[in-house]
Amino acid sequence: MRASEADRMMWASDAVLDESAAWRSSWHPAGSDYFVVDGYEFYQQDGEATLLNYRGPRIPAAEIIENALAIASAHGAHAALVTVGPGPLGEVSTDVLDGHGAETVAVVDVVAMEIGGPTPEGLAATDDLDCRKVGVDCHIDEFEDVSRRAWGFVPPVLSDPSAAHDDDRSPGLFVARCAGVTAGAGGYSLAAQVARMWGAAVLPEFRRRGVYRALIGARVRDARDRGATLALVHAEQTSSPILQALGFRKFGERRRVRMSVGN
Repeated sequence: MRASEADRMMWASDAVLDESAAWRSSWHPAGSDYFVVDGYEFYQQDGEATLLNYRGPRIPAAEIIENALAIASAHGAHAALVTVGPGPLGEVSTDVLDGHGAETVAVVDVVAMEIGGPTPEGLAATDDLDCRKVGVDCHIDEFEDVSRRAWGFVPPVLSDPSAAHDDDRSPGLFVARCAGVTAGAGGYSLAAQVARMWGAAVLPEFRRRGVYRALIGARVRDARDRGATLALVHAEQTSSPILQALGFRKFGERRRVRMSVGN
């Protein structure tokens, strides 16, 4: 069961994984071929078709994969990228993946922490780092500049057509400054009582100085003040150990696999 405003109970593992499954972006790169067929949402670029979402009826995971590969083939793709993890593809067997020659290209940990109570000591604000919220103490141009300098692009969620951007659910964007100098940025989106945390970028010259931790703390405090009771992160292998050291718990994995498509 999920937490409610009246009774902020502990989040069960199944509920956290359900929230992870619900967090599926519809973002696709500019210039890619975006298409939806019978509830299968794809984008295709450079001959690879990426399955973004499956929104069809409940069917076995193996059947979803077979259908996805057939659709990708019909669109001329030579390979398909599929995310295996919480959701419709959570129970796909290794035999099914091996049968299609699946190759794991990325592993993302599903980590989360309850945030309804006091902020954990490891996320407390520090004197030398100042995290400012976009729209209150700084402008979005500064946020976008940090992301471009750190990654080479602006976080896709800002242009995700499925993300909420109304006044109540608008993303919480933060810029971190160290001794007055821009050092990093990070954001989160609010989905009911879940803070979906994404996009933490730290400029190389400021790494290993607590900037990442400060951005986590600033977003957790802001999300809690807006009614969130759970912070959820789809964490890369570089950030997952840091988050777990700060009190987040690993609940599962999302694996991105590549499979050949027979035309």
